[in-house]
Amino acid sequence: MTIPATLISNDAAEVREFIKAYQKAIFKPVYGGAHNKFMTEAHLELNRLNMALSISSVTIQEYISGTNIRSYVISELVYTAEIRSPALDFREDLDAELIPIDLPEAVHKQCLAISQAFMVEWTAIIGVSSQRVSMYF
Repeated sequence: MTIPATLISNDAAEVREFIKAYQKAIFKPVYGGAHNKFMTEAHLELNRLNMALSISSVTIQEYISGTNIRSYVISELVYTAEIRSPALDFREDLDAELIPIDLPEAVHKQCLAISQAFMVEWTAIIGVSSQRVSMYF
């Protein structure tokens, strides 16, 4: 599986350099329940960026458009659904539609292998139509 270009950092210079390399990028919370957002020029304003990064590191990823497919791995179980929503983060869309999907056996095994490799009991593996994946623990 291919993972989008990703930076996890609390260094403003690293963040700004990473953003220069991609036309569209999103940032994700490292913890705390915040939602995914597109990076904007306002986020990169130096004082704002330094203040935010002094509180917590941030995960920034190259934005990949496509169909949102999520596989939730819980212990040895894998639940997968297509999430239909126009929102960047479906958790902000009360009308998001989840359609269960039966994964091919090889992909099901990959999900379990990823979970085991990171030694986690629970994870969400997010894929899009371009077959790049991201993960939440």
